Amino acid sequence: MKGEADKAPMELAAALERWPKALPSRVAMARLFDVAQPSLAAAMLRQWNASGLAKSDQWPAHQRVHVGLGGFGTLHYLAGPVCSAILADGAVPQVTVGQYNQLFQDLSRPQSDLTAPGVEVVWIWADLPDLLPSAFTQNPAALASEAGLKAAEEALNLLTGALHQARGRTSALFLVNDFIPRRRSPLGITDGARWPSFEGVYHFANQMLAQKLSQIPSTYVYPLGHCLGRFGLGRAEDSRLRLLADCPFRPEFLFEAAQGLRPYLRAIKGASRKVLVLDLDNTLWGGVVGEDGWDGVRIGAADPVSKAFTRFHHAVRELYERGVILAINSRNNPEDVREIFQRRQDMVLKLTDFASVQMNWQDKVSNCRAIAKELNVGLDSLVFWDDNPAERELIRQAAPEVYVVEVSPDPSNWADRLMEFDLFDGLKITEEDRERGKMYAEDRLRREAAVVATDWDSFLEHLQLHVRCVPACDENIPRIVSLLARTNQFNLSTKRHSEPLIRQWAGQPEWRILTYAAEDRFGSYGIVGVTILRRDDSSTEIDSLLLSCRAMGKGVEEVMLWQAAQQARAWGHRRLRGAYAPTRKNAPIKMFLPDHGFVSLGKEDGIVVYELDLLTANLPPPRHVRIAVQGQ
Repeated sequence: MKGEADKAPMELAAALERWPKALPSRVAMARLFDVAQPSLAAAMLRQWNASGLAKSDQWPAHQRVHVGLGGFGTLHYLAGPVCSAILADGAVPQVTVGQYNQLFQDLSRPQSDLTAPGVEVVWIWADLPDLLPSAFTQNPAALASEAGLKAAEEALNLLTGALHQARGRTSALFLVNDFIPRRRSPLGITDGARWPSFEGVYHFANQMLAQKLSQIPSTYVYPLGHCLGRFGLGRAEDSRLRLLADCPFRPEFLFEAAQGLRPYLRAIKGASRKVLVLDLDNTLWGGVVGEDGWDGVRIGAADPVSKAFTRFHHAVRELYERGVILAINSRNNPEDVREIFQRRQDMVLKLTDFASVQMNWQDKVSNCRAIAKELNVGLDSLVFWDDNPAERELIRQAAPEVYVVEVSPDPSNWADRLMEFDLFDGLKITEEDRERGKMYAEDRLRREAAVVATDWDSFLEHLQLHVRCVPACDENIPRIVSLLARTNQFNLSTKRHSEPLIRQWAGQPEWRILTYAAEDRFGSYGIVGVTILRRDDSSTEIDSLLLSCRAMGKGVEEVMLWQAAQQARAWGHRRLRGAYAPTRKNAPIKMFLPDHGFVSLGKEDGIVVYELDLLTANLPPPRHVRIAVQGQ
């Protein structure tokens, strides 16, 4: 810890001198700011705020995050930890704090700073007593009654009504803390033998909160209770600070709570990780298969060590079923490994669950690069898990974009560690997400078929690709939002539109939002593409055009562009326009528009605007693709 405290500020000072000349990536920033000590994070935040970079307008939009804090009590103490959490993920923070104890006014006032344009997350801190009539504050035991249940219900109706009202003015993500009884029941042990009970009213309020918030787009319960449980309520509270400043929590806990904001921020900025890269020997099983043989490695239920590896398999499988892509990076003999997967019935994970399998005697940095290339993702999509500290250090030094997990020597806690992981979290889990691992595994079959095909055109002809175009609707809007948040490479504008905004546009005649689902002889891709089109007086603008990387190069992107041209013609427009906004990741789409006849109209702030004259352009759909368009 002392080494970290000594080294980090010096490294940051050097970086702050360097960065104005060349702005760093999110990964480069995060490597410096992601520290575990609250005091060190606070000191580094002071360094940051003293630099000119803290207020710089040079930062790209995808690397800026604006969070609003509203609720009851003094929330200024939370602003610093929130800034530190944003910096720890490599983004530039801006935090707006609402008026003191003016939550409802902040949510309902049209000119409120909390819901102003540009605010991307609104985090609401309100304890249940803050929302109840003062009679329950003066006499807490009265909460354990039918009157207490009714008061809680009325309070929740008032809060969610204000959120509904605010939703009409902002597309920001809303986070609302769950309610935690921060004191023992005033009725003592008798509380456990009655209904309504003091604790029971809190449970009732939380159930109602979850139910009501689920009906408001882009609104989530923030699990403050889980955070308090891990940290410890006794350690978290500060009675002296509560009396002096109306802030019930110690700075250390506020830092911990703010760290829980990070997966939400990554999700809205498209920075969530996608691929879990796993070693094999002493990682997926105990022992070395080349020495112990397929029947000698430890997996299953024979002993505690075997059980630990089996639990880890189940934890990995849990991520796989949420849509995390699995890959193998192992210095090993492929035949030995295949024998384990084929002959050991106690293997929870199967070789077919892995979308990329790098089993060879190359260095693991080269294998990580091969995995990223094969899956068509960036290195910053990878999370590397290996029991060998030397291999982990090699990846850290040679491929800093890869997130390397510091794995303990004892596998008994690996499953618990992995289940607490939030690097892969997304705001939605759609059916396509649940099937992603299987779909990526099917892609291996496509790649193998492409290798043996005599030429690419022949491969495409035999692929039997079918693309279905469907307008935005209640069923597919969550998938649209997920693709907008996660797709980085083949993404023309990289705009991260929120669910409320997509729902609003889907009902307006000047907008057209289309999804593209694909399937071929190997299986279904699910919904892999989205176009968002807007019409003005004389032209159709492509607001967004994006395609999942696993569907690139097969013709789906040409179908999307053809359909955009069809829509422009249906609106009576001669011109179709699109703008390419370059990022560090979306180079694969850089030439897509000019390669299809679009002409540059100029460049401003790095963004290139293109236009296609539909009277002279020829944009036929690919001949090898069968196309079905719904809603025409």
